Amino acid sequence: MCTWLGAMTPTPRRSARGPCSGWRPGSHSVGAWVQVSRLGNPLFNEVLIPIARKDEWNASAPSSDQKFADRVSHPELAKLLPALYPGVFPNLAAYTKPRADLAAILVTGIPKGVVPNFQNNTGTVQADLLRLNLAVPPAKNLNNIGLIAGDAAGFPNGRRLEDDVVTIELRAIAGATIPLVDKTFTPDKATGALSDFATQTNGAFLPNFPYLGTPNCGFGTQPKNHNTCEGGTGAGTVPGGSAATGAGGTSGGRDTELLVGGAVAAAGAVAAAGAYQHNRTTTDGVTPDHNTE
Repeated sequence: MCTWLGAMTPTPRRSARGPCSGWRPGSHSVGAWVQVSRLGNPLFNEVLIPIARKDEWNASAPSSDQKFADRVSHPELAKLLPALYPGVFPNLAAYTKPRADLAAILVTGIPKGVVPNFQNNTGTVQADLLRLNLAVPPAKNLNNIGLIAGDAAGFPNGRRLEDDVVTIELRAIAGATIPLVDKTFTPDKATGALSDFATQTNGAFLPNFPYLGTPNCGFGTQPKNHNTCEGGTGAGTVPGGSAATGAGGTSGGRDTELLVGGAVAAAGAVAAAGAYQHNRTTTDGVTPDHNTE
C-alpha cells in the first residue's frame, strides 16, 4: 500500500472582467476559470523561478515542471551567495555539478537509500509537490529544522507549523544537503549557521483548527508593536534589520526581487556573522549576539 502522497494548491480566477448590467455599478468577473497561481514547496516560485517565467509557471500544472528543471538543478541563489560574499562559501562556489539533492527534495521526492529509513519519492515525474510519508510518526522531540537536522517528521517531509522552512531551504541551497547524494562534497562551515533571523512573535498555536493563533498587526514596525498597530504603516522589520516583505502573486515582479534579495542578504549576513563570531570576540570576552538589532 502506498504510504506517501504529494499535494499542491492551485488558485483560479475568472478569465475576464466586464461592466455590470443595468443599475449596478462596478464590474464583475466573467469567462472560464483559469489557474493564476499555485503552491507546493514553500519559496519554489519566489526563489527558484525567474521573474520572466513566473506567469508561465503559475499557470502550468506540476506535471509539466520538467521544463523548469534547470532552475532547480542550477539555482541562481547558490551562485549569488559566493559571488556576494567571497570566501564565505568556497566549497559551494567550486561545486559545478547539477543539484541532484534539490531535485530529489523538491521535484521527485527523496528516494529510498538517500536518507536512512526514509523516503517520500512519488515517482520519476518531476513536479513541485509538497510530499508526505504517512508512515513516519510525529516526532517526540520536534526540531524545527526538520529532516536535515534528523527529524524525519519535518519539512521536506510535509510541512509543520513549527518548521522554519526559510532557514531549511537557505541551508539546502547553500549545500547542506549535497552530501546526501555526493559524499565527496563538504558543506562550508557557514552553511550550518544560516538563518532567516525570524522569531515567532505571533499568537500561540491553537489546539484545534485552524491551529494558527491571531496574526500580528500588519502595520506595526517593531515586534513590540505587533498587537497595537502603532508605529506607522510601513513594512514591518525583523531581527537583523531586513524588511519583512510579502511574497506570491502571479507576476512576481518587485515582491520577488525583494524576497530573493532579502534571502541573499539574510544568508550572507548570517554567514558573515558566523565567520566573524568564529574568529573574534568582544574586548570583554563575550561572544557578540548577532540575533539582536
